[in-house]
Amino acid sequence: MKKSWLFIIALFLPAAINFLAAQISLQTTEFSFVLKSDSATKSSLLSDILETKPGYESPIIGTASWQDDNKELHCRSLLTFNYGQLPRFFKYDQIVKAQLVLVPLQIGVEESKTDNAALHFSIKRVIEQWVDTLTTWVNQPKADSAGEVLKLLKIKKNDNYIKVDVTKIVKAMFRYGNNGFLFSYDNMAQRNRTFSNWFASAKNENEGLRPLLIITFSAQTYPDFSMHESIPPLPYTNRAIQEMLQNYIRPEPVITPPVQVTVTAPVKGNGANQ
Repeated sequence: MKKSWLFIIALFLPAAINFLAAQISLQTTEFSFVLKSDSATKSSLLSDILETKPGYESPIIGTASWQDDNKELHCRSLLTFNYGQLPRFFKYDQIVKAQLVLVPLQIGVEESKTDNAALHFSIKRVIEQWVDTLTTWVNQPKADSAGEVLKLLKIKKNDNYIKVDVTKIVKAMFRYGNNGFLFSYDNMAQRNRTFSNWFASAKNENEGLRPLLIITFSAQTYPDFSMHESIPPLPYTNRAIQEMLQNYIRPEPVITPPVQVTVTAPVKGNGANQ
């Protein structure tokens, strides 16, 4: 008799669970994560002034072009955030939005030389692995033009930070692999001009100026239940996800105006690591 009851329970239990789950409506919830520049974040300033010297210790990143003795010189930069376990919990198609936050730095040496016209600042997805201590101008990794972001920049002196929508790039990183961002100027119309845009790097001594990456995900979740209710909490409630990813959840910071920073830009005879 006991075995018969166990058989009946085993037969109808899955159906009962499915019926119970069907009565509970799923809800779409968005989760925003702020990835800060820390010891796991890589950044590097590369320049063809010193083609074989790594720029991983540079306090600045960005891009520049100028003429020196009828020779066109350039700087470009690499930046990689550590996504940790996020790609295991969320898929690329759950990404609603991704924003890269950069803090501009005013460099007095270049200010008088820089053309004040707006410039197309290019951000691409790096498709090759790179080691920050070994990467130089001559062996810099390749980048993918698909999904390239062109940001029209005309930064004013009182701009505290800029936000760049990099949703397509971050989605591709979650799907194909994360090797970071490449900052450059690729617009042919901007050739033979002197220009620069500088930002605090992941190695800047002022942690409040370092880059941030804000990623917003969308997920179907069950509503939370209290311990006093008859229905126990089911997996993937809001509370469960919050606890599971608590090491990655950080409130979006309030960025205060940075103290005016003067940094010596790379010029002929100086390294890209300054």
